[in-house]
Amino acid sequence: MYGWPNTYVFSKAMGEILLGHLRGEKPLVIMHPTIITSVYKGSLTGWIEGCRTIDSVILGYAKGDILCFLGDPEVVIDLIPGDMVVNAMILAIATHSNVIYHVSSSVRNLVKLSTIEKCFYQYIAKNRPTRSDGKEIKANKFHFIRTMPIFHRYMLLHYRLPLEVFDDSNLESLRKAMVNNDEMKLFDCDPKHIEWDDYLINFHIPGVIKYLLK
Repeated sequence: MYGWPNTYVFSKAMGEILLGHLRGEKPLVIMHPTIITSVYKGSLTGWIEGCRTIDSVILGYAKGDILCFLGDPEVVIDLIPGDMVVNAMILAIATHSNVIYHVSSSVRNLVKLSTIEKCFYQYIAKNRPTRSDGKEIKANKFHFIRTMPIFHRYMLLHYRLPLEVFDDSNLESLRKAMVNNDEMKLFDCDPKHIEWDDYLINFHIPGVIKYLLK
């Protein structure tokens, strides 16, 4: 696929190339957020709409539909709260720059799959939430399957190594440029400020259970 791993990223790249050719003299900012999660700060902490990526696993365990998971618990899951994505967009627009920004956390404050599993178990065990049918959600720990070495090597070579880390150096430069701007400090998009255990247990997982678990 001309060097791209699938049609999804290939078509996105084509769109970005077209924008670059057609923008003329107008400023163009392209944002590449990683896995967008629930709101981190403000009056709607934990709010989330639509089930995607890691949330489908959380819901699958909450519903009892998933009993095991194929994957390495030490793998980095690049999460970024939705409000940080929006804040990064606002900061980028304010500079009128022509830059591609990776809005991500894996370089500055990474979170592993095992952390999500741990926080999910802690939240369920402590809060004992119920489903819409009144049944209590059981606090079962994830059972990771890691006995497929050939499959694992394939995934490592084709997906994990190229995509494990999203370089957010451009966004970091933008953050540094705005460090003395009091107004821009309102638009926090620095994942270093996230304490993952607190965010996952108190905001994101409760948000998934509240807004997505039907």
